[in-house]
Amino acid sequence: MPSSKEVISHHSHSSVRRPLAAAVALIAASTLAAGTHAQGSGILEEVMVTAQKREQSVQDLPISVTAFSGESMRALGFTNSIQLAAQTPGLQTAQIFGEGNIPIINIRGVGLIDFSEHNESPSAVYVDEFYKANLSGLDFQLFDLARTEVLRGPQGTLFGRNATGGLVHYITAKPTQESEGYLNVTAGERGKFITEGAISGGLTDQLAGRLSVIYSKHDGYNENQFPGREDGNQLDMWGVRGQIQFDPSDKLSIQASYQAGNNQNDGGSQYHYLATSLDPVSGLAVTQPDPGFVPSDKLETSTDIQPRLETDFQSGLLRIDYQLNEHIEFVSLTGFESIEKEFNQDVDSSFLPILATYYEPEGDQLTQEIRISSDMDNSRWVAGAFYMDYQNKGNQYADAGPAFTGAPVYLLFQDVTWDMQTKSWALFGQYEYDINDQLTAVVGLRFTSEDKDFEESIVSGFGDPSTELEFTRANYGDLTNYNEDNLSYNLRLNYQANDNLLAYVSTSRAHKAGTFNMGFLPLADVNDIPVGDEQLTSYEIGFKNQLADGVTRINGAAFYYQYDDYQAFVFDSVTLSNFLFNNDATVFGAELEIQSSPGDWDLMLGISYLNSTLENVQNPVAGGAIKDRDMVMSPSLSVNALARYNFAALGGKAAIQIDGTYNGEQYLDTFNSPAFKEGAYTMGNVRASWTSPSGQWNTTVFVENVTDEEYRPYAFDLSGLLGMTQEVWSRPRWAGVTIGYSF
Repeated sequence: MPSSKEVISHHSHSSVRRPLAAAVALIAASTLAAGTHAQGSGILEEVMVTAQKREQSVQDLPISVTAFSGESMRALGFTNSIQLAAQTPGLQTAQIFGEGNIPIINIRGVGLIDFSEHNESPSAVYVDEFYKANLSGLDFQLFDLARTEVLRGPQGTLFGRNATGGLVHYITAKPTQESEGYLNVTAGERGKFITEGAISGGLTDQLAGRLSVIYSKHDGYNENQFPGREDGNQLDMWGVRGQIQFDPSDKLSIQASYQAGNNQNDGGSQYHYLATSLDPVSGLAVTQPDPGFVPSDKLETSTDIQPRLETDFQSGLLRIDYQLNEHIEFVSLTGFESIEKEFNQDVDSSFLPILATYYEPEGDQLTQEIRISSDMDNSRWVAGAFYMDYQNKGNQYADAGPAFTGAPVYLLFQDVTWDMQTKSWALFGQYEYDINDQLTAVVGLRFTSEDKDFEESIVSGFGDPSTELEFTRANYGDLTNYNEDNLSYNLRLNYQANDNLLAYVSTSRAHKAGTFNMGFLPLADVNDIPVGDEQLTSYEIGFKNQLADGVTRINGAAFYYQYDDYQAFVFDSVTLSNFLFNNDATVFGAELEIQSSPGDWDLMLGISYLNSTLENVQNPVAGGAIKDRDMVMSPSLSVNALARYNFAALGGKAAIQIDGTYNGEQYLDTFNSPAFKEGAYTMGNVRASWTSPSGQWNTTVFVENVTDEEYRPYAFDLSGLLGMTQEVWSRPRWAGVTIGYSF
């Protein structure tokens, strides 16, 4: 494995080496000085997590994990999943179709850029241990959270479902018997306005409740120059969550929650137009000269179709905890989620009336998990069963405009309906045994059975039978069904060298179920519609160390992935077909996290090195070259850093914070086309806050993306059909202020 110095030199970013070395030196110096300074703000306090289905200190957990408490997230300014990723090594995220729509979640190079609504992410998302299958429900505002955990590496034993890359787990703040609450109001540029609040307290001696709400809006930041059309990437959303907790005895606890929300974006997600074409030799997308009508500003568009987005969602969770005896606990988790969405876009991203697409998906999910666990003097175990019933169905259609057909108005081009039913059940267990005071052995297994039925109907708006398909069980039999079993495992040795140092070595395996390809036009071969499952085997070694009485924490891990039948994504822009294919891949890398709170400082540094290879991919031309490719959204080097200085002011407490993220070069497509190579970039934020002497009032002034850095988190290739690429550009510089009150 190359050293970090070699990696930086390879990308010729000497400007990064100096601030990175300075950050390491600053934290090291602060650590040496920490013995004579009391720990400061506590913003980076040690977090208790439930990554192994029981509460543990993050420093006692032999898994590569980054965790933030809800208080830390508010103090550090995290309001969405994008900001969380900016301070989490190995995590990359991108919003494809605007806020509140489908996100890409990539952990250690493992992610899925296919936006087909019926797919699931290989880097899973959970809320209060409830697995979220629907891609449209994975990007949401973070409000009233107790903590967030990001687990890197396959989690196929205890969490299981589609967690080949890892998972992001959001844990909401729970009801309290003591009355408490807060209200935060944020205002900023572009009409930014956020109101978030919660109130909690006892209703009786045995019953407590909590009500949490959020309303968030801002104007669009993609200026649409087409007359009468609204600017893109607006936001107008609300969410509400109600919870009750009933504790009739010391042994029994019942929690019930219900959440609902609505997201509207009348401006939709609007793309910048990049002229591209397919190179006749390689078949890869290459840039072409500006055709003369493209806005010069990356955040300016000119779309004749008015994009829009609206999502409605609701979910509920019932949790029952019962202490069977002194050592054995029973847990039942019953959850549901329902999501409906309407979304359309101007495909050609221009003022020309060429092509528009519309989507109306809906998903309904029900899950049930039961488990029992035991915590003895020298052993711990958990065993359980999981069941999921998930239906994703809907309609998507494309309209062809006058510039495409010659007709005076837009006409229905293709109409697609789909229905996928998924039923999955699993049995799982994990056993830990303390061989001695220092050495612990862990073994975990999970057996999963998955049954999917997929049907689609493609109808031509022009009556062309060659572009029609009835992919039904009646017509194609078992080709419309996926029914497979798999076994995941986890083997680990933990070595507790002393009270402060934990080391571990592990191997684990996880699976992601197969799926089905779907587009606006039929694939050339109907046998390409089913997609096989993928399997990831991981080998990892890591450590967790605390220094200076816990003031400083240094955690690190190195890993190697053998990735069999990875579900790689390409888009056939000639047939408008989303296409997944199975190819082997290998990934290896390492992460290092340093957190320190010496004196009046809070300091963070995260470094991620990644080498990802998608093996033996053929260029998209007949007889094209077969070569290895970099996996999508996998920069070889990424760095996050944060420095926060806390001091007394006006009788209260004040803080100044600077944080930033560096990402090296990466590709935004599977083929590594020249037009999809994104250069390295650095993005930073600044914050200043003050808290009153009573601790009840606080105010914060912030500037996000302070240098107004421009970079592409996502791009989509339409070179073969329209001679262009859709570009999504980063959010611009954004300033605002937050005023909060708590009791």
